[in-house]
Amino acid sequence: MGGGDCKLMNHRQHTCRTGMTLFELMLALALSTLLLAGLVGVLSGVSKQAKVSESFEQPAWPSRTADILRNDLLAAESLWRQGETVWMLTDAPPYQGIENPSRRVGYACQAISDDQHALVRIAGTHTALLGLGPTEFVLERIDGNGIAQPLPHQPGPVPASARLLVRGPEDMFLNQDLLIR
Repeated sequence: MGGGDCKLMNHRQHTCRTGMTLFELMLALALSTLLLAGLVGVLSGVSKQAKVSESFEQPAWPSRTADILRNDLLAAESLWRQGETVWMLTDAPPYQGIENPSRRVGYACQAISDDQHALVRIAGTHTALLGLGPTEFVLERIDGNGIAQPLPHQPGPVPASARLLVRGPEDMFLNQDLLIR
């Protein structure tokens, strides 16, 4: 006969058992509970990892760099580009514990190893690290028609607005227009 343990009690009577014993039910429940607990553990781990990776996607230094640069530009008397460095003559307050602030402040990307570059702020003899990864720092004047113009190679007036571009080998870290005055 189909399905289950059938016993022949006598020649005419059959008893068929089609369910599970209490022990079998408890064992199945315990195994399914362990399986679900493992699944919940894996899913919570994946969720935590996704949150951590999202927090590292956008670095925080580009916005801080734009703020520091804007403060320097607000206090600048003149602005120019010399080689790969943007210089300004400023009376800006010192940042990051500079004891003897220089009136000459510069921004540049420098190689710190064969495959790593950094954006730095130079004030006197102090060089402050602003961010890792950028290979190019560009600051352009924006004229009255909204067209970006390169900075002069000699000290010149500070424009009313400027375009800030910070690029890496594959990424654009910052592309922002700054209203200075």
